[in-house]
Amino acid sequence: MQATAATSPYYPAWIESSTLDLGTARQAICGRDFPRLAEVAEHSCLKLHALAMSSRPGLIYWNPATVACIDAVRKLQRDGMPVFFTIDAGPQLKALCLPEATDDVVDALRALPGVLDLIVTGLGPGVEPAQAS
Repeated sequence: MQATAATSPYYPAWIESSTLDLGTARQAICGRDFPRLAEVAEHSCLKLHALAMSSRPGLIYWNPATVACIDAVRKLQRDGMPVFFTIDAGPQLKALCLPEATDDVVDALRALPGVLDLIVTGLGPGVEPAQAS
């Protein structure tokens, strides 16, 4: 990240926008607003990767399977599935979804060429899904 901070022209804007993104994500979590959390998380992820790509030398962590997974998650979203993605420093995409969408998300990602493994986790201790009203 030191090289990226020193060489990417977008680094100052990324730092500035991260405070707003964090606040928006916190509000979405507190408000149980999954679509809003999905939007801010994906946008933040893509900004981070644009930052890495714009450094010198540019860092491209993704591979074809990463892009295929992004496309699959976006198709699921268009179909109304509550899911979003994030990607840290590597090609591994993390698909986050509401519990009722897990099987559909797993099936969609498992079917993609280049996907070598899937790890499915649930909600951590102390986290409860919203109750239907």
